[in-house]
Amino acid sequence: VKLERSEKNQIIDMITEDNEVLRDGFFESLDREIHRDGTASEDAIVGLDALISLNPETGTVGGIDRAKYTWWRNHAAKGLTVDTILDQMGRAWRDCMRRSHGSQPDFILAGWDFIEAYAKSIQHVNNTDAGTAKKLDGGIGQGESTGLFFKGIPIVWDPTFDTLDDLENPEVHWSKRCYMINTKKIKWRENGLDVYNPTGPHDTQALFTVASLRCCLSMNQANSHAVLALG
Repeated sequence: VKLERSEKNQIIDMITEDNEVLRDGFFESLDREIHRDGTASEDAIVGLDALISLNPETGTVGGIDRAKYTWWRNHAAKGLTVDTILDQMGRAWRDCMRRSHGSQPDFILAGWDFIEAYAKSIQHVNNTDAGTAKKLDGGIGQGESTGLFFKGIPIVWDPTFDTLDDLENPEVHWSKRCYMINTKKIKWRENGLDVYNPTGPHDTQALFTVASLRCCLSMNQANSHAVLALG
């Protein structure tokens, strides 16, 4: 059957759109896998939940048994409340700096419940200028920024935390977590994304598209990171 030009254009547009959907879906799935602990399947990425664990006294990471080697444990604290959150964050920060010989966490990632609790724990100071019209905004920050900092480091909201809660309903919800990460001690390694079209079966008129990526999340000093969670 010979296609008309308009039909060819429709097919090309459909294939282009499907490839874009494939690419977007691939990165969304990859984002979730980077957060998880790597137990979902044999080829799953050992992600944040395993490397910076809420239960660092157990498990083997990178071939090292955390139950045996205490220096391979990150700082972890659970059951935080609005009243204890600042003290526990300060303790985690000092613990990370002490163990990494003064190298401090430089990236703080948190879920929305944790961010709201942290905001409630802070005493806000309102500076006003006489004679100037005032504006009150209950939503601090701007756009995706939370407007919150700890030790000068911005606290970043990660919406994937909420997605993981909806998908998995974990024992400790992601939205209640906060990760203090030292980016000098944790690395993302990959060989680049390949998107290609393999040859289909000889008896089938079809177009196949494959997305391939070899990657891992690695760390070289577990005790320079911390995770905290609300109770």
